Amino acid sequence: SKYGHGYQIEVGLVNFSPEQIEEKASQLLALLSGPTPSTRNAYTDVSTAEIERIFNLLGKDEWSPRLLADSSMIFDKSGSISLMALAAWCLLEDKMDALLGFFSSHFGHLQVRE
Repeated sequence: SKYGHGYQIEVGLVNFSPEQIEEKASQLLALLSGPTPSTRNAYTDVSTAEIERIFNLLGKDEWSPRLLADSSMIFDKSGSISLMALAAWCLLEDKMDALLGFFSSHFGHLQVRE
């Protein structure tokens, strides 16, 4: 709809399936474990240091401040997060980054309000 000097678009994303989240969690665990077999599974917890390492290996260092800026809602008292929650967050960020890239390339300057 026309709004001020530009356009306003409301976008909603479809939730990811449990299978998609578990697959992403397994991929993240494989990144974290490297070539060494791990006794951990997709339902394990990861620390902030491990999250930063995962983001670095993914080439997504810019994600650390996004996730860690307001971590009080998703991290437990020990400062860790479940790998499944991290996987769901990563899937969402991938989609949002792609969506914002599309809008930027087609419409130029944009302002996002979440």
